[in-house]
This record gives sequence, C-alpha cells and structure tokens, in this order.
Amino acid sequence: MTAYWNNDVTLFPWSDACDPYSAGALDGKLYQLRSYHDALRHVEHRCGGTKAGYDWIVRAFAETKGLPARVGSAAAKKFFA
Repeated sequence: MTAYWNNDVTLFPWSDACDPYSAGALDGKLYQLRSYHDALRHVEHRCGGTKAGYDWIVRAFAETKGLPARVGSAAAKKFFA
C-alpha cells in the first residue's frame, strides 16, 4: 500500500505489478507501506502517533487484505496469527 507523506487518512492498495506513478500519483510523494512496521512508523511520523491513528491503520490494512469490517476477537486473532 501507499499513502501520501502528508495524508493520514487514505491508503492506496497496489499489487506488485502496479505502478502508482503511472496511474497519476504525484512523483516522489508516496510512502510505501510494505509491512506492519511500516504502517506503525507512518502513524508515528505522519499521524502524531495517536491511538486512533494506530487503530485506523491496522483496520485499513486488515480490510484491504480481506478481513471483514466487523469481526470478533477470535477471528481477528486468527487472521493476524
């Protein structure tokens, strides 16, 4: 996924074969989120490190990867295991 450096609310999912810049993204302005660590770093540096920011990005990643918007704790633990 990518997010603009100055944007804390929108993630853009891409496949490995996609090029966000050829799709119209502003050159040099995207931060690539390839891992959970990248996502947490984005929240820390770009979103003020708030609990709401961490909650939001974990939810956005999970939904993009196929986890339903509403899920119980058992299903969430299984998904992230």
